[in-house]
Order: sequence, then structure tokens, then C-alpha cells
Amino acid sequence: MVKIYKIESNKGMFRLYFEAGKRAFKKYQDEFDILTAVSRKVSAGTEDLISKFESQEEKNREKFNQLHLLKRLVVSMESEKILASDESTFKYDVLTIDDMMAIAKEICPKLSRIVFLVHIPSNTVLLLSNGDPDCGKLVKENASIYNGKGGGSKEMARAIFDRKDYVETFIDLIKKH
Repeated sequence: MVKIYKIESNKGMFRLYFEAGKRAFKKYQDEFDILTAVSRKVSAGTEDLISKFESQEEKNREKFNQLHLLKRLVVSMESEKILASDESTFKYDVLTIDDMMAIAKEICPKLSRIVFLVHIPSNTVLLLSNGDPDCGKLVKENASIYNGKGGGSKEMARAIFDRKDYVETFIDLIKKH
């Protein structure tokens, strides 16, 4: 048994990629086993596998687009809630840091106070303002006190801490500052 996998032209000649004998049979058997396992997993015959895969890709694209629209809606609603609130600290465990950054970009120019967005799973704090006070400067001067690291611009800065209690202490320090 000889199985040629690929032929490439190279400097006027050809390069062949192949297996022969027992190695070719073993590789064929391994790939056949994988193909069979995948076809069982998606409940399709091997001849229908490509169309099943393409169908699943289309469903995933639709779900991704729907998720994207829902996230934009949540970001917009959270932005409005923050701007309408007198609170300064908002905690999130479901939203990602990227979602929180999207909220920050939307609200920073409209802020008249400092706002803290806390990502609970990663002990991350986003400091937001309209540039006064300077969020980047506050993080650089104070995060290291609590074993934190971070930085940013005048309008938005990020501080990441090892422990949850450092997040609360850092926020309290900045509020008193």
C-alpha cells in the first residue's frame, strides 16, 4: 500500500509526501477511526459529514451574530444605568473585560465623576472619568500599594490585583483620595 498525501513543485522538480506499507495502513486506519468517531458524534454518515459541518458553521455564525447584538444591547443598557445612577462602583461577573471596556468607551466622555467597573472573576478594576481626575496616574501611584499592576490613560485605566480584598481596599483608597 502506498498513499501519496501531497505533491509540491520545488525548484523545477517535485516533492512527494507519502507513506508506504504498514505505516500507510496505520495512518489510513487512524484517520478512518477519527472520521467514524466524528460522524457518530454529529449523527451523520461519512458522506454527509461536509454538509453537516457547513450547516453547523452557519448555525454558529447566526448564534455569534445574535450574541453580538445582545451584547451591544447589554452594553448600551449598562451604560445608561451607570450614567443615570449616583453610585460609583459597579460589579460584574458575567460580562467580560472586553464588554466592560465597551461600556467604558461609551460613558467616559459623559462622566462628571469617577466610576469603578469591577470584573469579579479576575479581580480587575477599570477606573473611568472624563479625564479629571487622571485615572492612569491614580492607578500607577496606588495599585502597587496593594500588590496590583496596571495603567492606562487619563479617561480609563485598569488595575489588576492578586486578591479580592485588595480590590475593595483600592477602591476605598481612591474614593478617599
